[in-house]
Amino acid sequence: MIGTYRHSVRVQHPSGAPVPNGDGGFTDPWVDGDPPTWFCAIAEGTGEQERPAAGSTIAATTHLLRGHYRSDISVRSRIIVNDTRIFAVVGVTDPGLKGVELVLACVAVDETAVPAPPTPVPEGAFYQPQFLQEAQGWAQTYGEDG
Repeated sequence: MIGTYRHSVRVQHPSGAPVPNGDGGFTDPWVDGDPPTWFCAIAEGTGEQERPAAGSTIAATTHLLRGHYRSDISVRSRIIVNDTRIFAVVGVTDPGLKGVELVLACVAVDETAVPAPPTPVPEGAFYQPQFLQEAQGWAQTYGEDG
């Protein structure tokens, strides 16, 4: 049993309301848990685990983290491993409801990925400039009757 929880990770929680990021979106400020360090065992998921999201199913690379029980970790928390990998907690289990051990289902998050800016819609069979739509008699107008 000695050395079972050999990974030292950092636990973080959202600090409050999202903050505007200046680009029209919001960011969640994070604060370290108390205590910030949690020793756990990290095992990769089977890759077959899926979770429902917005009416569809998303296959995700999941990891299972197992360590001593902590009451402050929830599905709103995140785990940082080696200051390089971020895991979002998507499930929290207390086996046997004894308050002895905690098992977290986590999804690896790539926070360095920035979505590409939207590209203009290309003109083609499905999109034509407004004047062509009006000339062909099928232009859509919004909020106007007549």
